[in-house]
Amino acid sequence: MNKPEGQREMGSEGIEVSAVSSRTGGVVRGSTLLVGGLLAVVAVVIFWLGLTGRLSDLRHANLPLHPYPPAGYAYNPFDPGNKDDLINVAEANTVKADLLADGKVENDALARGDASSISQVSTGGALASLRRLIDTNNQQGISEKTEVNLQSVSVGKLADPNNASIAWCVQEAGGGTLTFVKQADGNVLRIEHVRFQSKYWLTKNGEGKYVIADSLVTLQ
Repeated sequence: MNKPEGQREMGSEGIEVSAVSSRTGGVVRGSTLLVGGLLAVVAVVIFWLGLTGRLSDLRHANLPLHPYPPAGYAYNPFDPGNKDDLINVAEANTVKADLLADGKVENDALARGDASSISQVSTGGALASLRRLIDTNNQQGISEKTEVNLQSVSVGKLADPNNASIAWCVQEAGGGTLTFVKQADGNVLRIEHVRFQSKYWLTKNGEGKYVIADSLVTLQ
């Protein structure tokens, strides 16, 4: 069959172009619907908060386009319910790591009956209290060996009851064993198994490291 002059035959190439164009249009429409859906959700939340008189809560709302708490922050565990009281997660992790390292130095000092290193990891009332304990043990000729099994650790901001300018606090809970040893011959005098809940307040020293400034230990 003869075709009119100037009319071009539509081949497979034309069909493929049409199919690609159709798929591209579907992707664009899908993306548009997704964005539209997210905006609709946000609009509904704003409308609902307005109706309930809680529009101010929008600042604390955890939405797809508005995460809360912001990245890198967490709620302060010592101020539950206050959504404005946030702590820096990275700094909290530093406080926790420094406390664990400080605790190891303190336990080693108690085990050796040697207070020469404790000023590097404690200050203020905590330092004075630990020195008194080591001095008392030395006078009695005993040393303390401590084994701790931590079950929970919380880090946040809580004012030190003895110094309100110190706010970083670590709360620990768990169990442990205190072994009292005679310094003269190393004989074990007694062993005590304890449960505890402790709070430690930390402040930065001149080298930028967190050291123990105060503590509150409750034995159970």
